[in-house]
Amino acid sequence: MDGHKAAACITVALTQVRIITNNKIDDTRESSYNLHESHRLNEQVAVLCGINYLLRYMINKPSQEKTQIFSYDDFKIEWPKTDYDTEEKPNHYLDSLIRGVFYSSLGSKVDPMLLANIYFLIEQYHRKSVEIK
Repeated sequence: MDGHKAAACITVALTQVRIITNNKIDDTRESSYNLHESHRLNEQVAVLCGINYLLRYMINKPSQEKTQIFSYDDFKIEWPKTDYDTEEKPNHYLDSLIRGVFYSSLGSKVDPMLLANIYFLIEQYHRKSVEIK
């Protein structure tokens, strides 16, 4: 199975399951913490799990270039640059992706094939960025 499709399926499954449902967490320092203040939390978890799977796929993927070897410990993905990137928030693309998955899950459902194509393009952008440097 293609790694991009598997990563997309993981993301879509986690958005549909809604793994974070409790709206209160007891803390010894505070009486409660409302998770509804952290909107898109399920989508953040889902996208980051999908991206983590994509990273593992990219590291283990056989490559034509034998000189390009990735290690998981020091691997940082090169995200596409946006006009809204700042030094405080350098990964606006990732935030936009999470927001897109959130809004897609509100209306209809997230299309796994579209998400697989997005993951494929993220990988290609990363590989081209690494080759240029």
